Amino acid sequence: MDAARALSDWVGSAATGSVETVQKAAVEKAFGPNAARSVPEMGRFSFDDDAREAVGATIINVRHLGGGFKDLALRHIKTSREIVGDHYQQLAAQKSMDANKPEEIDQDAALRAHVEAVGGMPRLKRVCEFAKMVLRRDLGRARTTDAM
Repeated sequence: MDAARALSDWVGSAATGSVETVQKAAVEKAFGPNAARSVPEMGRFSFDDDAREAVGATIINVRHLGGGFKDLALRHIKTSREIVGDHYQQLAAQKSMDANKPEEIDQDAALRAHVEAVGGMPRLKRVCEFAKMVLRRDLGRARTTDAM
């Protein structure tokens, strides 16, 4: 075993048994402040690529880590899927749209990128129609129960 591997195994194991703040500091020092755990690709979607492109995350494959650092990474580093989801939720909180006019989304590049990431304009239109149908149905049901 070489010196670098021995040091990394020792540091990871020692940090695992320490307090939370020390663990987080060891993880940040080892992997950087913008680390994300790798998630396997699902069909045509790659959360790792999205995390790299959207927020500049450094992707960490936990399978290649030693025992102590592996435990720390699993405990303190979000997955690339979580990071991408958080990023898009922040974008959605900043922007909103009218369900009756989904075409207006073309005016906003950030919102358009989110729509493309989740399936594109045809899917957005289907979701808007479904939401309107459910609301009409539920509001109609609520009116009939109020009348009783």
